[in-house]
Amino acid sequence: MASRLKLSVVRVGFPALSGTAIPLLPPSAIGITPQKLGVVQGKGTIMFTLNGRPRWLIDVSRFAGTATLTSNQGR
Repeated sequence: MASRLKLSVVRVGFPALSGTAIPLLPPSAIGITPQKLGVVQGKGTIMFTLNGRPRWLIDVSRFAGTATLTSNQGR
């Protein structure tokens, strides 16, 4: 199998493609729908959702001491 490989291309790369950008297609062009990320805020909690399902919760009551939670929206 190794005899079928062009080892010079593997070592050096494709000279025709060096320095050129390969255009990326948007996910919808190849049939993949993008996921919907959401944020739900409450007093002392922030929950991140993916397609409406909870995925990650930050809750100050789960931290020791006097934890506080601050968020900056729009930054």
